[in-house]
Amino acid sequence: MRRYHILITCFDVSADHHAARLIHYLQHIWQDRVVWSIMGGEETLKLAQKYNHVHVLEHSATNSAIGLSESVLEVFRSPLLSTSVRRFLKHGYHKNARTDWGKVDLFLPFDGQGRNLSLGKFAYQLKIRTGYFFPPIVFIWGKWNIKKMRYFNPILCVFKPNWMLYRDHHVDAATFVGHPFAYYLLANDTNALAQKHSLPLTEASPSSHTSSPLHHLPQHQAPAKNNHPNQNRSIEAFNHLIAQYNIEERTEQFKKKLRIRANEWVISLFPGSRRQEIRKVTPILLKTLQTLQNTYPHGVELPSHTGKPKRYRLRFILALSHKQFLRPLLKLRMQANIDKRTLPIVYGAYEETLKVSRMALTCSGTVTFKASFLGVPHVILYNISWLSYLVAKIVVKTPYIGMLNILHNRLLVRELINHDLSVKNIIAEITPYLEDENYFKEQSRKLITSAKMVCPPTSITSHPFKNIETALAKVISSSSSS
Repeated sequence: MRRYHILITCFDVSADHHAARLIHYLQHIWQDRVVWSIMGGEETLKLAQKYNHVHVLEHSATNSAIGLSESVLEVFRSPLLSTSVRRFLKHGYHKNARTDWGKVDLFLPFDGQGRNLSLGKFAYQLKIRTGYFFPPIVFIWGKWNIKKMRYFNPILCVFKPNWMLYRDHHVDAATFVGHPFAYYLLANDTNALAQKHSLPLTEASPSSHTSSPLHHLPQHQAPAKNNHPNQNRSIEAFNHLIAQYNIEERTEQFKKKLRIRANEWVISLFPGSRRQEIRKVTPILLKTLQTLQNTYPHGVELPSHTGKPKRYRLRFILALSHKQFLRPLLKLRMQANIDKRTLPIVYGAYEETLKVSRMALTCSGTVTFKASFLGVPHVILYNISWLSYLVAKIVVKTPYIGMLNILHNRLLVRELINHDLSVKNIIAEITPYLEDENYFKEQSRKLITSAKMVCPPTSITSHPFKNIETALAKVISSSSSS
């Protein structure tokens, strides 16, 4: 029996993370009925080593860029990526492809509109069904992008305001699925997670009793007799995903490894997931660290109800999205005369780093959204070329760069861009969070509330992974019946 073949393209690190966790969930449910070819990164590569039905064609997740001149440079660094995808879509050829899987049935790009919009149009012209996960944010790029979305169905929106704009413009293919990271972070933060996701089916909502269209696909083996087999598989798959990526457990291990004590506050540094971000922002982050050390050599003192002030020593962690950026970071750290005990560098541990942080300095969009859900105050830092900055002022339809600010259309998280980006300004933003406990708690609560407004918490029967499964299952089911 020929299996349904899905091609996913990820051109940045966060897309690779999304793809890995989604496939992990879906593979547990669909098993050998679907096969996955991926242009991905480290996370999907790990998954491919675990599952025979997951195969990474090429490493593409560190080829994203911001800005105009920066993007041009990136195109010259990786000129063959789009060509590889087009060739694979048209001829089924790639030097690393599984030849026994046949042609692509569904092309599902993740984010990365720079390449994925044109690739989606190309796939559509080849009569290949084309979806889109994390479509272009209309608030940022304007309504002209909506016309380009006619080639995609389904369009899986992670932000409710963005989905509403698509619907207002009669894009019927758009569906709101929710943000996977949002639900995942919230679920991991709940002590009653196991009980919540092990409820008897009689206690689930009535809507959960509908079986997924994929359940009607041909199978090698008949499912076990069960009133709601697909619902059982969905619950089991989500529990398996949470167990695999258990943030609480990983955070405890992380704290032990770095020996973070209760009387220490961590300020985490996230220099981004793109080469030019790291090159431009890291030196400023390192100077900020040194200034904070000089300002608080003995830690931060806060009053307590006992009358004796509490003292918190400052710790710093630099978190990288990918190990390929480790060497230039080590060089920058050495040039700044900072030792590894003062600033340990970790990679692949964004969530753990945020969980132990008092606050964060970041120029990565995905991290800012995670920080908001976890109630970690942060400052967004960006430094792009002046040409890119001037063009962005004309093209981009929002004055903000932080996702939470964009979706709420107001400044909830401070942004320091280009001429505003200085050590002095960063210190001015950090100080209130260190010296005023009430201010810190108030801002932390505001972040969580604001994040939940654009990504409302969902239930076990309609969490993002389940919603994506349902949307894709309809596509696969219609394909198998035609």
